[in-house]
Amino acid sequence: MLEYYYQTAHRLRQLRRKPLAEHIEALAEKLHRLGFKKGSGRRILNMTGKFNDFARAVGVENAESIDEGLIRRFFNKELPSRGTFRDAPTMMRHLLEHLSDRGVLSKVAATESFYLVLRAVFQDIDFGLP
Repeated sequence: MLEYYYQTAHRLRQLRRKPLAEHIEALAEKLHRLGFKKGSGRRILNMTGKFNDFARAVGVENAESIDEGLIRRFFNKELPSRGTFRDAPTMMRHLLEHLSDRGVLSKVAATESFYLVLRAVFQDIDFGLP
């Protein structure tokens, strides 16, 4: 289903890397099933790819190792270094809810809801808006 959103072999390989490799196809399928258009689905999958790259770069080997601290570091350190992503909480919520539904992120789910984590993180970031 990832091919619905992307056609180039290079981008497909990028998105299918660990630690989220075994979950990315199902996320793409879910987005398609929920009626996301190509553009919206790509934005969510691109943010997922950024998070996946970050997680791999800091040594995360599998999705089960993702926790609230990693999510906070991604929003507080990684995203600001790449520019402004005002829609990031919404886009990440799709990934995190998907992983929670699959039983992968029980540690984060047990501490507090993903949305509250993301909202709290974004209150700490200064986007330079009036």
